[in-house]
Amino acid sequence: MSRGASNAVARWVTAAVLGCLCTLVLLTALAPSAHATRLSEDKARAEAIADEIGALDSDLAGVVEAYEAVSAELEAVKKRIAKNQGRLEEAQAELEEARQVAGDRAAAMYKERRLSLVDVIVGSNDFDDLVAQMQFLVKLGRHEQDIMAELEKDKAEVKKRRRQLLEDREAAETAVKKKRQERERVKGALAERQSTLNELQDEIDRLEERLNRPVVQSSRASAGSGSSSGSTSGGGSSGSAGQTPSGGWWPLIRQAAAANGVDANGMYRLMMMESSGNPNCVGFGLYHGLFQYSPSLWASSWNPHRSSSIYDGAAQIQATALALKMGKGPHWWPNTYGPSFGGG
Repeated sequence: MSRGASNAVARWVTAAVLGCLCTLVLLTALAPSAHATRLSEDKARAEAIADEIGALDSDLAGVVEAYEAVSAELEAVKKRIAKNQGRLEEAQAELEEARQVAGDRAAAMYKERRLSLVDVIVGSNDFDDLVAQMQFLVKLGRHEQDIMAELEKDKAEVKKRRRQLLEDREAAETAVKKKRQERERVKGALAERQSTLNELQDEIDRLEERLNRPVVQSSRASAGSGSSSGSTSGGGSSGSAGQTPSGGWWPLIRQAAAANGVDANGMYRLMMMESSGNPNCVGFGLYHGLFQYSPSLWASSWNPHRSSSIYDGAAQIQATALALKMGKGPHWWPNTYGPSFGGG
């Protein structure tokens, strides 16, 4: 190969390497930014929900106050009904007493029985006496009739009032029922919003913890090392012989790999090639986390850890060990699986 061709190839390789480095730097910068944006959005949503809860609290206070007011009105109506019932019974008693008094008065004046027209005629000494007794009998009858009429009028008025109070009680009971239902509705909405706020606050705490978590920094040697006997793999992840990964995610990877019967060193190299050990890594907005899963693949039924966040490093390690055991490696990581596990 001529010197000019060699120089051209060298320049091309240099440009390619610089391009890759720039891409890695850009992705590393974008990952925290994406999480920061998500955190900011969650906080804004939490603040909005907190405002909703405050408004619901205010509504609940108003509903409770209205419920207490209609409940008090219902109790007042019940008391008025009881009082009115007492008045009705009292009026009925007075009516019976008036009838008895009128009868007793007539009997007292005319010995042992009521005065009749025959008694007046037979017992009169002369015409003047007859007229006088007839006038007295008429007056006595009128007085008794007036008493009876007045009492019947009072009795009718009490009954009318009682009917009105019963209608008032029915209306008050309906109002109490409606306010009780409204109170329960507002309480339910308040509980739902509070639950949503609690869940959102938990998510905010997790995001803040991830943003504050130090990124695992591993040397080129530890990232690319093979087994403890010094074996190395191909690709850009090979390192010094005799060195093994340590610290960071390595203990979790080693445990998960052993549990699933896969190569821990290869799995570690796969992680470093995919994300450099950054659990918050975002690859062009499509792939996320230590091993760069798409959201749809992460949420699929194959993954027993799909309920965990895609940025949960420990969950991704466990899921990836299972995926490698299932033989998904060459298909899901076509560009990095071979170099990581010595397949070229």
